[in-house]
Amino acid sequence: MKQIRDDLASKLTATNYALAGFSLGGTQAAFVAQIDAEQQAFNFRKVLLLNPSVSLYNSISKLDLMLSAIPGGIDNFNNFFAEIVERIGAVYTRSTQIEFDPDIVFQAFQAQPPSDDELAAIIGVAFRIAAANLIYTADVMTDYGFIKPSQLELSRNSRQNDYLQVALRVGFTDYFHDFFWPYYKDQFDGDREAFAHSHSLHAIEDFLKTANHIGVVHNEDDIILAPGEIDYVKEVFGSRAMIYPRGGHLGNLGLAQTQNDYINFLQQ
Repeated sequence: MKQIRDDLASKLTATNYALAGFSLGGTQAAFVAQIDAEQQAFNFRKVLLLNPSVSLYNSISKLDLMLSAIPGGIDNFNNFFAEIVERIGAVYTRSTQIEFDPDIVFQAFQAQPPSDDELAAIIGVAFRIAAANLIYTADVMTDYGFIKPSQLELSRNSRQNDYLQVALRVGFTDYFHDFFWPYYKDQFDGDREAFAHSHSLHAIEDFLKTANHIGVVHNEDDIILAPGEIDYVKEVFGSRAMIYPRGGHLGNLGLAQTQNDYINFLQQ
């Protein structure tokens, strides 16, 4: 961020800075704000956290558990995913628009709305695909040997379907315990539990309680929050917390009321 600011210094003049982040970016924005409070690099006038995770470990655990709702369990992942693709693809084929957007997905399930278990499974599948991409990319870049054999060089023509099948079986929590923690443990002064704690808002709680320029937008029914975490957000942020009864995870950010609230916070 400092490099971008310096590169643009000759082209524009910034009178002040504000920061916002959503989901994982919301959690990251809290830590960036703490770093900035120490370095005084930007002196953010306002920082807004939109649906942040309180504990990354708790959130990834919840997302992994959603796959257990797949009919037939994780062993039926491929068939379940194929059914989703076929269902969405049929709607897209009939559509007169070229762009693939969330409305296409909504239409695919509008005629036959999924049950709560099916919806949880669909969300779990979406995040598992994201996890597979993240984990495989990290493995290849570090040559760690977690999925791809170490020292095996890939070319643009390498067959990677076998790696995909393995990656789709690896959850976020598997990644944390078997790759992320082993990779960093020699650089961290503490055990695995303390390492997980360091990736949560609890780790910077004292700063967040007194940082009056930091606000948060959240929902009572956000699927990435563990029991009790929405109460924790209310306790830490107090009047700086804008909590809505419904909206799930990022589901109401486009609503007029929500937008007015966080724009008003940023403009105060």
